[in-house]
Amino acid sequence: MKPITARFLLPFLLLGACTAPVQETGLPDLITEQYQEPNQRQNLEVGNLMVECERHLRSWKTSMNTPRSDANRAAIHATELALATVVHREQRQLEEQAISGPTRNRAIASAALGFSGDNSVLPLLLNNVGSDDDLVASSALLGLGILADETTSLAPMYEKVMDIEASENVLRNSAFAALRICNRWRKDPDGTLSSILTSLLTRSFPEVRGQAAIGLGLIRASHTVPLLQTRLKEDVPNNRMAAAWALGEIGSLGSAASLIDALSDEDTLVAGTARASLAKIFGRDWGKDAPAWRVQLEAAITPH
Repeated sequence: MKPITARFLLPFLLLGACTAPVQETGLPDLITEQYQEPNQRQNLEVGNLMVECERHLRSWKTSMNTPRSDANRAAIHATELALATVVHREQRQLEEQAISGPTRNRAIASAALGFSGDNSVLPLLLNNVGSDDDLVASSALLGLGILADETTSLAPMYEKVMDIEASENVLRNSAFAALRICNRWRKDPDGTLSSILTSLLTRSFPEVRGQAAIGLGLIRASHTVPLLQTRLKEDVPNNRMAAAWALGEIGSLGSAASLIDALSDEDTLVAGTARASLAKIFGRDWGKDAPAWRVQLEAAITPH
């Protein structure tokens, strides 16, 4: 479970699209500054907070997009801990910026608040997901995915994903958020998660489709088996592997024939994943050759 999921948990921070560039150098020492009027000093402190949060978010993204190793996992943990510390220290100010700050601040604060671990920020994040500003909405979706709270309302994400004009950034962060929530919930109480993921599975962005396939496997959405079977034939090997894995998690005998065909996939990881999924469905590994599996499938579907 963990190895394949890790390949698709790639968030897409949109902070590079900020209206003003941010230098990622050390933060200035406020003690040495000349006296400023209170409002000016407050603005400066807010600016420093945004720089600090953005710096940590960029480091986190870099670590998340790096192949997993012990050192990489340690870097992710350290970055998340550092960001959580900043958020806990400045949560009230971040909430204020997420609500009424400039666009750039609303975006950074929305993403950072996801690391709070505090579901009291959910209403704020859900409100920002509904923003007409692409930067704010995408960053709030990232925050939702990081928080992955069990009480998350999926309605705002559903509306974004179902919009045929949804931007690539919104779709990418929706896929990330949905996958994180699937990994946390492992269920789909009212069918909204599978509706979101089914829509994402048909989008043109490969990373989005891969994450959607994994999510459907995590919640065992059996009604999506036919759609997942079509993804066993797409051009992107990672997505074929994701679809094969998801079908194994769902465990429907109806997907066996497609998985048997996937044993001959030119990508050995895809073929191996198809074999592992067949072993889950049949309860035994009959090897890498398709004919042996076809015999077992015929026996399983033949009335006795």
